[in-house]
Amino acid sequence: MTTLGQPVERRLNFFEAFLLPFQATRFEPTEEAKIVMDLLSTTGDERIAPRVVQRFITGRERGTGLQRRVELTGEQFVRYQTIVGQEVAKRLGRIPPNASTERKIELIIKALNDAGEVGRRQMRRELGLRPR
Repeated sequence: MTTLGQPVERRLNFFEAFLLPFQATRFEPTEEAKIVMDLLSTTGDERIAPRVVQRFITGRERGTGLQRRVELTGEQFVRYQTIVGQEVAKRLGRIPPNASTERKIELIIKALNDAGEVGRRQMRRELGLRPR
């Protein structure tokens, strides 16, 4: 199982190839991934590189309101990474191909941040937490 919850036999996606560069020869980038890879190579702006999610979630307990940090199990971590990875891919697909380099970078950074927030909200719900 990969960090995106997929069987290892399949081709690596953009995020896995970034996280597992030693297996990059099996990577066949999607159009969305190509945009990010091209921008990374031309600008060197590492803010647009895919991110690995944290291995914990913080939030407040629903009943008591107390702040809590939950260490994720391996299965929960894979679920979290999958949610965020799918959100990023969906949002990258909406970036206009004719946008300027600067605009693409802005949109990619926003996609990464927004996808991370979607993943955190979903995991908090699943763990019975509410936002900090």
